Amino acid sequence: MRCIDSKEVKTRKDHQCFGCLEIIPVGTTMNRSTFASDNDGIWTNYQCAECDQYLIDNPDLNHEFKFYGVEEGFIYEHKQEESQDAPEK
Repeated sequence: MRCIDSKEVKTRKDHQCFGCLEIIPVGTTMNRSTFASDNDGIWTNYQCAECDQYLIDNPDLNHEFKFYGVEEGFIYEHKQEESQDAPEK
C-alpha cells in the first residue's frame, strides 16, 4: 500500500474521519488521502485536523498508517489504549 496523493480539502458533504470515526460536517477543512494497493485497488479517506496532528505527534503510528495499512478508527483505538496504560492520578 502506498499514499499516492494527500491534500487539504474543504468538504462538500459530511464525511466520517478515518482516524477517529467522528462525523465531520460540510465546509470543514480535512486531509484527503488517496492510497493504492495491488490487492485492494485505489481508495480515498478523510481525516480531521485533530487526527492529522496526532499522526504528526506520533511518527511511528504515521509510518504504519501510510505504509502498512490500518483499520478505520485506528487513532481512536490508539488513544483508548494510551488512556488505559496511563497511570491514575
